[in-house]
Amino acid sequence: MPGTMSLRSKRAAPRPLQEITNDCEVPCASPNPDNSPMQTSACPDVSEASKNMETPVPPKRNRKVVRRLDQSLQTPNRMRQSEKRTAASPTLYRAVVHGQSPTQEILDEWVDLLQEDKEVAFLELVNFIIQSSGCRGEVTLDMVKTMGFSDIIRVMTEKFDEMGADYPLVATGSSWRPFRSSFPKLLQQLALVLGGRSSVMHSGLAGWGGSNTELELAGGLVSLLVGLSDSQVRAFRHTATLAALKFMTGLVGVAVEVERVLQTVQRQLLAEQSRPVAQQATNKLQNLTTSKEKLKEHEGELENLMNTIFRGIFVHRYRDILPEIRAVCLEELGCWMTSCPDTFLTDSYLKYLGWTLSDRHGEVRKKCVASLLVLYSKPEQQPRLELFSQRFKERLVTMVMDREPDTAMKTIQVLNDLRETSDGLLSKEDCETVYPYVFCSHRQLAITAGHFLRKSLLKQESEMASSPPSRPQETFVRVLLAFYLANQLHDHAAYLVDSLWDSSEHQLSHWASFTGLLLPKPQESALLEVEEGALLEIMVCCVRQAAEGQPPPGRGGQKKVFLARQKKALEDHAQAISLHFMVTLPQLLTKFSCDDDKILVLLEIPRYFDMSVYTSARLESSLSSLLNAICLLVETRPCATVHEKCSNALLALCDPMAPTQARVATDTLIDTIVQRFETVSHTVQSQLSSLDEDDVYELTTCLRRLCALYCAHDLTSSSLLIPCMELLRIGLDTGELADEVLMLTMQCAFYSVVWHIHSLTLSRPSKDELQGLRREGRNLIHVCQSFLSSFYSCSKEQAFLLLCDLLLLFGPHMIAHEFQSTGELNALESEGESWRILVLAPSPRLQAELQGFMVDHVFVTNETNEEDVDNERVAELYKRRRFLAMYLRLALAGILPLASTAGVFKHYVKFFHDYGDLMKEGLSRARLLNLDDCARTICLSLKQLFTEAIEESESQKLELSHLREVARRLAATFGFDLRKSRYAIARLHKEGLQFALENHQNEAPKTLHFLELLTEFSSKLLPEDKAVVLAYTEHLVPSPGQGLEWRPFKVYKASLNPKGEGRVAELSVVGNKQPQQDNHQESAEASQFVPNLTSTVMRNGYQKDMDSPDDENDFEIRIKRRAKYVLRRRRPATEELKHTTVPQTPLAFEMDVDSVSGENDEESAKDDEEEAMEEDLDFSYLS
Repeated sequence: MPGTMSLRSKRAAPRPLQEITNDCEVPCASPNPDNSPMQTSACPDVSEASKNMETPVPPKRNRKVVRRLDQSLQTPNRMRQSEKRTAASPTLYRAVVHGQSPTQEILDEWVDLLQEDKEVAFLELVNFIIQSSGCRGEVTLDMVKTMGFSDIIRVMTEKFDEMGADYPLVATGSSWRPFRSSFPKLLQQLALVLGGRSSVMHSGLAGWGGSNTELELAGGLVSLLVGLSDSQVRAFRHTATLAALKFMTGLVGVAVEVERVLQTVQRQLLAEQSRPVAQQATNKLQNLTTSKEKLKEHEGELENLMNTIFRGIFVHRYRDILPEIRAVCLEELGCWMTSCPDTFLTDSYLKYLGWTLSDRHGEVRKKCVASLLVLYSKPEQQPRLELFSQRFKERLVTMVMDREPDTAMKTIQVLNDLRETSDGLLSKEDCETVYPYVFCSHRQLAITAGHFLRKSLLKQESEMASSPPSRPQETFVRVLLAFYLANQLHDHAAYLVDSLWDSSEHQLSHWASFTGLLLPKPQESALLEVEEGALLEIMVCCVRQAAEGQPPPGRGGQKKVFLARQKKALEDHAQAISLHFMVTLPQLLTKFSCDDDKILVLLEIPRYFDMSVYTSARLESSLSSLLNAICLLVETRPCATVHEKCSNALLALCDPMAPTQARVATDTLIDTIVQRFETVSHTVQSQLSSLDEDDVYELTTCLRRLCALYCAHDLTSSSLLIPCMELLRIGLDTGELADEVLMLTMQCAFYSVVWHIHSLTLSRPSKDELQGLRREGRNLIHVCQSFLSSFYSCSKEQAFLLLCDLLLLFGPHMIAHEFQSTGELNALESEGESWRILVLAPSPRLQAELQGFMVDHVFVTNETNEEDVDNERVAELYKRRRFLAMYLRLALAGILPLASTAGVFKHYVKFFHDYGDLMKEGLSRARLLNLDDCARTICLSLKQLFTEAIEESESQKLELSHLREVARRLAATFGFDLRKSRYAIARLHKEGLQFALENHQNEAPKTLHFLELLTEFSSKLLPEDKAVVLAYTEHLVPSPGQGLEWRPFKVYKASLNPKGEGRVAELSVVGNKQPQQDNHQESAEASQFVPNLTSTVMRNGYQKDMDSPDDENDFEIRIKRRAKYVLRRRRPATEELKHTTVPQTPLAFEMDVDSVSGENDEESAKDDEEEAMEEDLDFSYLS
């Protein structure tokens, strides 16, 4: 290798690239990119150069190497071999891209080439870097020998593909994944080879016998990478920076190994020198001394290379404009600090990590914090990080609020390590910045914050010594309860528990600590009422987390799929929950029997019981106590929500695995309440005129309990439908019953019908049974329909909801779905049409009453005062949204005609803030069901709006701004696929034209302004469809007037211009000064819209039908004929297009072309016409 390679003396100090200067005219060997390592010129004035440079000139022995290599270059065989290797494509790059061989094998092949021919091996390495940047150019051996690296880079830049933005490091696709993983590994392993790691490991102790050839190649490679990293080409800069930093990572590993071997040699040398002179081994002492000198020299060379890379590349690229380059710099800097902390873990290097904590790109901040996390995780490195922690602590605390969850998560981990190692550095306010993140929706971030919070709770637990030694777990629960109350987020206990579960599962699943605080002993202090409620909420959330193992709603997305080990852990938790709470839950229910909120929380626990434990653990007495407590709550508490929770708890306890006494107790409770209801109902019917408040209260409480039990248990055997129907009829006839009584009675009757349907689906019912069920459903529908027009407010709303449910239950879709879910559909169909008698269609009167209910109770202006509570407004809005959702569900299920929703969609803009999402979803599903009906419904909505506007503005000017906005928003719901909705839009235009131009009789009708709304849908027509609609418009009004009243008509015609819609502005001003000129202009405009018809169309009589349509359905006839013509004209003209896929949508609106190349004879035209007639076109949308 030439002597101009970058070599350092054994006493040379590491110096940066920018500090190396040379005043002589001849370039000297240095890591300057202007000089190539293959150049053979040397400095003639070595003494003068040594004065100007602190780095001495290369030793004399290296000049011999230069002369020896120069002579080898003149060998014919070596020249032919070099030409042969450089003529082929770079084998190193190809091997890495294909990824078929391991990186070590690829590197071994290159090392073999290095031993054969160093120049060719170095050239292969240069081409590998160039090709890895995405450059198509190739460096030759002559270029390396005669040109500097700066010139080579300039030539390669000119050969770079400017059109391609991707290069291997950022290219997408699975084919580039092997390269992106192998490229940095190869550079890092290459540094181990060129850094002489093998020579150090094998020869360092026995005497230095290695050569500096590898370091010379490393210096040349670094010079190339320095030049490429400063290029304006992004690909060169990114690839060279990554290669250089990975190469330096390998050099750092070699330097660490050299330092280890050097220390070993020094210890051996000191041990040998400490012996008496007579006992010293002269040869060993000499070898150790030589090895020490060589290792120090090698260490200096490595330091020079690392200093060159750091000062020449890292210092400039860590603030590069490309975030990927900045991220690579910080990631590798963290690796250097971890591998060689003595050199790099200093304030002069740590400042780069601190500065980039404020980088604007999230990935850069993430890499920076990840590097810090590795450093802070090692306690022995904390003294070196003390100054850095004090300087950048505030920035780390604020980075907890980073918008990137991964960055915030790693920052919390850094703060957690910092708090453990540096006591007192993080203040209480700094820690409070992290605590709220246990309630965030990002689960991993919340779990990390939970780890941080757990350390704080444990620290507070250690400070509190008030817990008795017998129950130390209660201290942790007390500290957690204090934290929960201090944050005042009492509706998010599930999020807190989920955040702490991974780190504090043992403490949170210690159920005795919870119940011990809730059921204190006489000598212990009891909790406050607020603390008891919060602790109950936390305890139930812990029970749910232990039994289900799923994150709370809004955190975690999809449900977990558990492994066998995790399922076993859940079963163990269920066993522990059952064993503990089967005994303590009756005591808790008895203690909090007067507090409905606490009862509602506690009644969630039986859902997670393992009922087999009652039998296996002999806890039948505990089950009896629990059943007695629940039944007592049902009979004594007036709250309907408590009744529902008790009913669900009884349903869970009636599991087949549980003892039969649960079913017996439930049946006994049901019989008692049913008997009481029958007695009270009979009393009310017999003494209707003399009812007192006690009778009404007794009837109301019985109905509440029945509704709660009926919701979860089958009470069909009690035959409650007949007395409920009698009460409803009495209420309708007399109006003496309370509104709540009638509402609860309707609910009980509805549950009776639903359970009757369910019981029939489990068996093979007879026709009489089906007739009876139909009779029950029809009677209940009639009763609910009567309540729609009654004066009962709550009962009216309840009747509307029940009507919607009943119509769905007795609809064809729901019945088929119900039987299909039970697997009985095929068997039932084989028995005939008997099940179809259950289908009950709403009468026209019922449809009208449902629409009237929507107008009166949904689309009404909110007249609430500012003094009203926000919760009441939200509840009222939720109730109205429920009404609208049920009504739309009826229409989308086919129970009601889709046109009945026209009264809903006409409020699309006015009530968009309250119901916009529901109406958009309704329109979307309506389009999927039937696009034509959806368009017809939208047109009907606009007609209704327009008619209302005309009626309201009889004496005023018609204002259409709101109507145009509604039309524009509804037109936008058809999307951008015009061909998919072309038939529906055409029908909408047809019906709109018929509505706007009916009975015009050469005068502008009152409905002519409707065309302004229809103009908003013109953009949804294809250009060829616009011509057809324009022709139909001119047929309806052949000669419009010239006054201002005809302005909407002309604006609508201008919007149908297939070639553009720029003529609307020209038609905005219509005058009467020059009528002849206007007529001429209008005829000219009309002629632009009519396409030039070919001779074939004239022969087929198309022009005659178009000019003088006589049939009233001329629009449909014209569409059909035009479709036949267009299909014939659009046949593939060449053999290559014969197998072209034809869209399934009929081309019914395609416009004919202006001209064709060549003329068809009569025979081919007749064949084309017959083929067009045979096309199966669907024009049912015009019926």
